Amino acid sequence: MSSVEIQPYRRWRQALFWISMPLGGLAILVIVGLGATVVAANRPSDNHSRSSYSGPTGTYTDITTRASVSASRTAPPALDGAGATISYDATNMVDGTPSTAWRAPGDATDVAIVFTLPEPVRLAAVGLVPGYAKQDPATGVDRFTQNRRISRARWVFEDGTSVEQVFQDTARMQRTSVDVVTGRILLQVLATVPGSPDFDFTAVSDTQIVASS
Repeated sequence: MSSVEIQPYRRWRQALFWISMPLGGLAILVIVGLGATVVAANRPSDNHSRSSYSGPTGTYTDITTRASVSASRTAPPALDGAGATISYDATNMVDGTPSTAWRAPGDATDVAIVFTLPEPVRLAAVGLVPGYAKQDPATGVDRFTQNRRISRARWVFEDGTSVEQVFQDTARMQRTSVDVVTGRILLQVLATVPGSPDFDFTAVSDTQIVASS
């Protein structure tokens, strides 16, 4: 499989761009101003599926499946080792199945991934599996190490605040604690670890959005 060339990424300096893709075309909402940024430690779970979140105190609810998700760029479908067609749609990030994934060509630092909730809620944690957590059933190839893996990302919320998360290079759900009320979350990939030269793609197998009450 050949890699796909992408245009160099221009860092956002004076604005945050919310990008979604309705059927009629691409709609862009620009929120001017920089919010506060916090670099936080991740909370890996025991495996690459979603596990119960244990915060300091309180009641927590996994609301990932309530979110709609869009990505400004997605890789086209490809064939697995058995010749089956595999789709890399953004909705794979919220389906709770780590063996499916969203994928984009290159390091994906120019991609905006937006999660939209039905209504604003107070969040306790956000997280993701930082790669393609799949072993090809026909060939046994480890898709996680074959593709790029995310090493650092930024979560941006509607009030302009954001949190940066650093990831371990493992195919596990890794979360970071937050305390913010928001109805929309922007995920920006900041850095990746290269995989095989023939598989120059960045993938996310699953995400997790946890609400507090």
